Amino acid sequence: GENVGWAGDRGTYEYEDWYTALGKAKANWARVWMVANNMGLEWTPSAPGRWSRGEYAGVGRYALDNAERVDLMLDIARKNGIAVMLCLGTYGDLKEDAGYFGEGNWKNNPYNIANGGPCHSPAEFFTLPAARKLYRQRLRYLVARYAHSPQLFAWEFWNEFTAPAPWVDEMSRYLKTIDPYRHLVSNTYGTDAVWRLPTVDFTMNHHYGDGGLRDSAPIIAAQNMEMTTTYKKPHLMAEFGIDWKKSDRDSDPKGHAINFHNGLWASAMTRGMGGAALWWWDNYVHPLNLYHEFTPLADFAARIPWAESDWTPLTRFALHQESGPETFSDLVVPAQYGWGKPPGAAEYTLRPDGQVTGGMVTQFLYSMGKADLRTTPRFHLDLKRRAKFSVKVGQVMTGGTLKISVDGAKALEKEFPTGEGKGPWKSTEAMTEYNTWRSTYDQDVTVELPPGKHVVMVENAAGDWMQVSEYRVSDYRSSRYPMARVYAQRSPRQVVVWIQDERSNWVEDAAGVKPQEWKGLTLRLSEITAPKAQVTWWDTRKGVALVTETAIGGKDGLMLKVPAFRRDIAAVLALTPG
Repeated sequence: GENVGWAGDRGTYEYEDWYTALGKAKANWARVWMVANNMGLEWTPSAPGRWSRGEYAGVGRYALDNAERVDLMLDIARKNGIAVMLCLGTYGDLKEDAGYFGEGNWKNNPYNIANGGPCHSPAEFFTLPAARKLYRQRLRYLVARYAHSPQLFAWEFWNEFTAPAPWVDEMSRYLKTIDPYRHLVSNTYGTDAVWRLPTVDFTMNHHYGDGGLRDSAPIIAAQNMEMTTTYKKPHLMAEFGIDWKKSDRDSDPKGHAINFHNGLWASAMTRGMGGAALWWWDNYVHPLNLYHEFTPLADFAARIPWAESDWTPLTRFALHQESGPETFSDLVVPAQYGWGKPPGAAEYTLRPDGQVTGGMVTQFLYSMGKADLRTTPRFHLDLKRRAKFSVKVGQVMTGGTLKISVDGAKALEKEFPTGEGKGPWKSTEAMTEYNTWRSTYDQDVTVELPPGKHVVMVENAAGDWMQVSEYRVSDYRSSRYPMARVYAQRSPRQVVVWIQDERSNWVEDAAGVKPQEWKGLTLRLSEITAPKAQVTWWDTRKGVALVTETAIGGKDGLMLKVPAFRRDIAAVLALTPG
């Protein structure tokens, strides 16, 4: 499914349009905000601006016109087979400054003491007994009015706000006590303490690009793997898109939907809670009628008994192309982990087949001034020939100094200042709220490496933070390993596989690059020891089975012959015990 965050001027009639189209496309899920501008219950009367819609009566009193709209919306969902996750608040409700979109709305929040509420500050919303009592009262009303609906999928406390763990613990426990149908409970973001709460049923995240994102697939896949492995709970990518500042339609005006497609399949094939949920529903999916992207995945997923057992990611596989001479190209490693300190040791092994072990590589290099976030990634290489190791520096905050060390010795150190007007940067922006400057470079910094095994460490030696968009190793990737990603997972009886051409992304598509036809590929699944398997290959765009055949296993695993394909292809394997 997708987000259908709020309705426009046509109100619930818009949900008639959206849910009807989703249901016909065999989608079955939607995320809806119950906030000040869309079916919220509790807000300040006559609050000015576009972030308010309803007959609000202040703190502790509920807008019954909006409550009825939720009833109607759930009825429309029932008619079309859509399960709804209700999001009960958004970060803008607690934001004191205006915000990028003008979404800062604490000044109008009914919990604000200026509007008759108990709180002098947003922080007190989570700590004052009076505020917590009022919020529990709202939860009680929500359960009494809507919990009976079979269309209610889950309660989500906050959109894009990391609520304190004690507050989440209190409210999730309370919901579990009063909701007789035990609906799932979660929050967009969470700390480690939040995700480990037994009353939080699944983890969630959002991911958008910031102008340089080529493909959401590897990011969604990596976060699914990381979160499900760490917390042993389902994980949902509840929003994604090409650029957080503007609609995907700006990047894809013709509606080719490459990033949309990739996000759906990458999520479903890497232990995600179904397909990742695109955000731009009202100005991209609906006007360009892109609902058809849901149908092939729905038909594929219907063939698989997902709930019968746990699914384990496969990590040992090899995609080969034996024909033609062996050549070498650059290995590009996108920096995918967003703000914060990534889990793990930040030790990454780069292999000639294009695989990177060690988890997601962070986008941000922090100086010692942010010691709690500081990460110094180390890259392990085994070079057969001389190569160049490059770091692409994007944005820099308050200056930075990039330092690259090779095998423990400093190889390069370069300053990246920030400031006003013209400079070594491509562009610059005043960060008035921090009294500093953020400058954009988009500049490659390169060191040369001799043949042999090396460890390359990258760090920010001074300043504030630096953003890295990618790392690159020249002439390292062998043509014997096609530029295609493999995502695979298994249960005791089945395996699902998705193979994606790395160049099948919206950037290549916008540039008019014709997708390559891949032929003569083989895929070895080294971890599958079954003597044989029935393999059905699936066209991910037409939603039809291409061919069903038998694969024979051996001591080195199961070998599959991949049919010819463009962009991507999926498979489901029924394993023969033995």
